[in-house]
Amino acid sequence: MTSEVEQTPEKDPRTRVVRPLIGRLGGKSRVAFQIVDYFPPHKTYVEPMIGGGSVLYAKSRSEKEVVGDLDPRVVTLFKAAQQGTHCEDTVTSQEEERQLVAEKSEDACDVYKTIKCSFAKKGFHPGRPGDYPCIVDWPLAEQANRLDGVVVEHGDYRATMKKYDGPNTLHYLDPPYVGTRNEYGPGLDNVKPEEVKETALSMRGKVVISYNDVPRVRETFCLPNSGFQCHEIEQVILGTSKGAIGKRKDLVIIKD
Repeated sequence: MTSEVEQTPEKDPRTRVVRPLIGRLGGKSRVAFQIVDYFPPHKTYVEPMIGGGSVLYAKSRSEKEVVGDLDPRVVTLFKAAQQGTHCEDTVTSQEEERQLVAEKSEDACDVYKTIKCSFAKKGFHPGRPGDYPCIVDWPLAEQANRLDGVVVEHGDYRATMKKYDGPNTLHYLDPPYVGTRNEYGPGLDNVKPEEVKETALSMRGKVVISYNDVPRVRETFCLPNSGFQCHEIEQVILGTSKGAIGKRKDLVIIKD
């Protein structure tokens, strides 16, 4: 069985790749450990835009952990994995994937197959013909076990943060990157960096945010007296069929 964390040949701990619960657009599997390096001490961990869960899987356990998402499919899968669901199946063709997308089944295994076997893991369109058969064997035992005791919430990130905020809380936010359109699902592309900033500043707890390094983000978070510190990290750019095709600069943003 594949380990949750895969070690590259260089044995550099900063190059470790996390196996997320769900493959998602904008996932942090290749930079999760770098992000966790910036986490301040805390007792309660809140990640209300959990996505695939790479950062959760990269960090050590906290006394209390809360994850959430606005996408009901993501919440369904985290709860299903937590409750012992296991899925073994094969999606044989593009046509079978189209049927899965059209059916919009709420069954956890159907949801996972729809996402895993779709183009770019978005769950909206079939992949390339060469992507099939798409074999499903999910989740790994260690992925499910890591969710023991984790609270899973469905809803807007602001409500989840407010509900669990406190002086010993760390909120980690991974909003949709500026410039993306119709990539993350209904309601998820509408999160603006200015809104994220306002929400972060209203929290009593600590806040760490991941964003792409673009002028709008720097103007929002990185200017003097903004209330935040910005740190650059390199993110690998993946092509759908060519693997790594380059790197880009991303930001880890920390509320002062």
